[in-house]
Amino acid sequence: LDELLSLASEFERTHPPTLHGFITWLTDADAEIKRDMEHGKDEVRVMTVHGAKGLESNIVILPDTTRVPDARKVSSILTFDSQMPVWRLSSRHQPRTVSALVEADIAKQREEENRLLYVAMTRARDRLYVAGTKRQNDLAPNCWYELVRRALEPVAEDTGDGRWVLEADQTEKTADTGESGAQATVPTEPEPWMLRSAPEEPPEPKPLAPSRLDLKHTDEGTFAELAEQPAASPTEHLSENRFQRGRLIHRLLQTLPALPETERAQAASRFLTAHGSELDAEARASVSDEVFALLNASDPALQAVFAPTALAEVPISGKLSLKDAAGRPIVISGQIDRLAVSETEVLIVDFKTNRPPPATIDGVAEPYIRQLAAYAEALKSIYPGRSVRAWLVWTYNATLMEVPAERLQAAFT
Repeated sequence: LDELLSLASEFERTHPPTLHGFITWLTDADAEIKRDMEHGKDEVRVMTVHGAKGLESNIVILPDTTRVPDARKVSSILTFDSQMPVWRLSSRHQPRTVSALVEADIAKQREEENRLLYVAMTRARDRLYVAGTKRQNDLAPNCWYELVRRALEPVAEDTGDGRWVLEADQTEKTADTGESGAQATVPTEPEPWMLRSAPEEPPEPKPLAPSRLDLKHTDEGTFAELAEQPAASPTEHLSENRFQRGRLIHRLLQTLPALPETERAQAASRFLTAHGSELDAEARASVSDEVFALLNASDPALQAVFAPTALAEVPISGKLSLKDAAGRPIVISGQIDRLAVSETEVLIVDFKTNRPPPATIDGVAEPYIRQLAAYAEALKSIYPGRSVRAWLVWTYNATLMEVPAERLQAAFT
């Protein structure tokens, strides 16, 4: 990127600044970027072995040398000298001639890996660290670490802590910096941090679904129990399948906003006819009316939530200020039913299928409030400085209920 910007600046100094002209000039120039490590930049470069070809540095660290090439990279189709293709089989059914081709292909890959190892090791001017991670099993004999260790074993010093050290020159080395005769010293002893084992990282907490945040911290450090939502009366609306009704409302509110307004009514009718066979014509018409009452709401915020530009079924994850029993931030991973983001605020809607839904916000189960509060807290981290408004849509009867901001703020206190 630095080189590209430098070339763009150079082009603007000598040519009219047009994109077409710059691309033509850059193509005709056939420029080749050579990275120079001699600038003395105060930085650590992380790159692949391929990217390091032709470069040199005082200190080089190879941090990942205990893995071996994946044997599955061997081609499934091999060729004889006559270029006749041969399909690679399992070792039990493979002819010896084909097995020889497979071994030759593996050997070719190992030769390439060894060439890369040579490139990697010869990038170092003064000091080379060969490192890696080890699990319980022994290292593979053909991994880079073992190849280097076996080569150094006759001449290197075993420190007894899993390290082999080879010092080709015990004297202190210096390099001319080119500035007023000053000298830069290359230390002969490694920095202490290079010899310390990496500290153990604590396990990441398991992400929780926001709808499962059913524990609430109290001042005493205990957890409060939650009351269950009342169930619908078994004698209510016996002629309708309430679960089917809720699913239909949810699906329509998810998909209809993406369609032009002139096409929504016909699309809803087709969908209800195809998927609402368990409901009679009057019930399907009721579902349609309730859905369109929400889609055509006069509240500008709701119009934004159900606008074609809003998002549906949005995955979200984040860390909350709420802590778990181990003192770690609780991590959530969930999905927002509807989301709209503007320059000043974030609007979210979550669908619920309670039968029947509560009549007021005071009757809403605390887990539902916490779910929206978790979404709100995560979204405030993603969109700092913007207010968050949240609604519950009860698909039982397609009614809407906004959760006050103070309820969201108090959900985890």
